[in-house]
Amino acid sequence: LSDEAIVARWVETPCYQHFTGEPLFRHRLPIDPSSLTRWRKRIGEEGVEWLLTQTIEAGRKSGAIDENSVKRVAVDTTVMEKAIAYPTDARLYERARAQLAALAQEAGVELRQSHAGLAPRLALQVGRYAHARQVRRMRKALKTLKGYTGRVMRDLRRHLGDLPAGALRDQVAGKLALVSHLPHQQPKGSDKIHALHEPEVDCISKGKARVPSGFHADVNATQTYIERNVRIGDQVFMGGRGAGAFRALMHRDDANGLRQIGFLAKAVDSGDQTVDMKVCAIMRYPLEDKDLSATSAQIAKCSWGYVVMVAGRLKS
Repeated sequence: LSDEAIVARWVETPCYQHFTGEPLFRHRLPIDPSSLTRWRKRIGEEGVEWLLTQTIEAGRKSGAIDENSVKRVAVDTTVMEKAIAYPTDARLYERARAQLAALAQEAGVELRQSHAGLAPRLALQVGRYAHARQVRRMRKALKTLKGYTGRVMRDLRRHLGDLPAGALRDQVAGKLALVSHLPHQQPKGSDKIHALHEPEVDCISKGKARVPSGFHADVNATQTYIERNVRIGDQVFMGGRGAGAFRALMHRDDANGLRQIGFLAKAVDSGDQTVDMKVCAIMRYPLEDKDLSATSAQIAKCSWGYVVMVAGRLKS
């Protein structure tokens, strides 16, 4: 998060203000965001490490974290949308064939056949077969397209020794080594190549809206998810099945999937698809002794749990 986002979130999050010692809820920015930058420069790298050490020790003494939590480190990374193709997609093979043919033309290599006329049309036909659920025809067309890419790859590899040493030869050799992995990789295999222009990219989500909703009954996992991912102002959707249809509170995660974070109270009517609700508060509540036996092991050990409060229109 940037300094501006941290200060803005402090204004809208009561937990942040309580943690920093504010007796009352404030609606104004506590400091200018640039003050955080000057403060970090003032304490330096050693000061930041000392502050992190003291925070971990305070969590150990208070019982908020245990030894198992310290053994595993959670690394925050930036997720960016990429123009990637599915590992066995026809588009990926067609891109590989076209790039090899372009390199051969640049190097002056005359291929036996580049399949420049049949391969693009066949790649489009694979998508049509898949849309029509004609699986056998789709697999046959995809196998033929694989053969076109393999022929161009083997033909260019035979002429690799005739190319003069230089940057172009190294580029051709690198592209051949990259494309040679495509015919052997599986949809769920390891070390998959998702994109020829960025082979090191690891695919988290395909970017489609057809992600099935997950209904997670694991209370421990739900509490951890609420603590790490749910923020005030996030959109809330309605889900559920059977008698609980449109009664489960669903939150969209980073992978574009839906995670259940709560359930409507019995006194509240169920919603519908026109729901317009957002998270207005996230409260951490203590448990009484009589409630410890009826909850999960993680919540019973911590003696507290999270409750997500939402506000908005339940149905039209």
